[in-house]
Amino acid sequence: MGTFRISFATFLFIALTGLAMPAQAELLVNEWSPFEFVVLQDPEQPCADDPAFLAQGMQHLKVSTLRNGGVAINFNALGTFTGLVTGEEWKWRHNIADVLPIDGENAVYSYQDILKIIGQGGAPSFRAKFKLHVTEIGGEVKSYIEVEEITCK
Repeated sequence: MGTFRISFATFLFIALTGLAMPAQAELLVNEWSPFEFVVLQDPEQPCADDPAFLAQGMQHLKVSTLRNGGVAINFNALGTFTGLVTGEEWKWRHNIADVLPIDGENAVYSYQDILKIIGQGGAPSFRAKFKLHVTEIGGEVKSYIEVEEITCK
């Protein structure tokens, strides 16, 4: 997770400073890395009987420039959650797609985050989706935010 934060911060800095990117799309980062960490459950909105879970798996970070001068960041993680008390298991998939415009007359910024934690053997499942889209065309800004209800069943 630390590698993702450092890489994301670096490319966010590049995108926000408005540095010129080449006209040709270019792959800047394409890396896989394993992860393992403990996740604490929100005690005010519990979704399972365990207070904490061991998350294990792999994460993929891909960062590339776009032909229009922006930067695209894609983060995918997949693995398992294992309850530290009950031993119940969940399959975990997390996808983030982020497009950062650098400059230009028509700027489009979009961010999408989808998190799925699928219970195995009768354990409850969790799903959340968030989408943000902002378009600026000739000085006029249009935007929408879509939050699919966070569910735990």
